[in-house]
Amino acid sequence: MNKTFVTSTLLSEIYDKTGKDYLALLLPFVEYILEKDFKVNDEIDIEKIKESLSSDFMFEDMPHNVVDSILNRIKKTKRIKKRKSQNIFVSWL
Repeated sequence: MNKTFVTSTLLSEIYDKTGKDYLALLLPFVEYILEKDFKVNDEIDIEKIKESLSSDFMFEDMPHNVVDSILNRIKKTKRIKKRKSQNIFVSWL
């Protein structure tokens, strides 16, 4: 079965049942990638996250600002910290 179809069907079902916005639906995928690909205090590379979203979950051409918005939501939970204006670092607390 096509991964893209499965992923989009799953997200559509969750959206219909929970009413969460799409960023909230994508958040667990980004959290998984952070835990899988980054260590505590590693700099987060948005391009690497976008590549993993594409290769692991078939989210092709995810806009940079969407990933950045998801990271900002994670930052509010204090699981990542922003250091310096350009860099976001993983800090799994």
